[in-house]
Amino acid sequence: MYRQFQIFINNELKDLNITSGEYIYLIKLYENKELTQEDLSEIYYIDKAAITRSIRSLEDKEYIKEHVSKGIE
Repeated sequence: MYRQFQIFINNELKDLNITSGEYIYLIKLYENKELTQEDLSEIYYIDKAAITRSIRSLEDKEYIKEHVSKGIE
């Protein structure tokens, strides 16, 4: 069932040049623009490397822009 839904969503998103995996990040970032990649990793239980690849892809497609926090390290 999940796989069929994923195929359906990917077909619907094809014209936007994004995948279902990227779509979930766009929705969550729309809801809360202050989320970090680490936050997304904790929310979705997905490793940071996978999130980094998807976020980089969305940046390349100009759906999102990186915002670097000026917090204390």
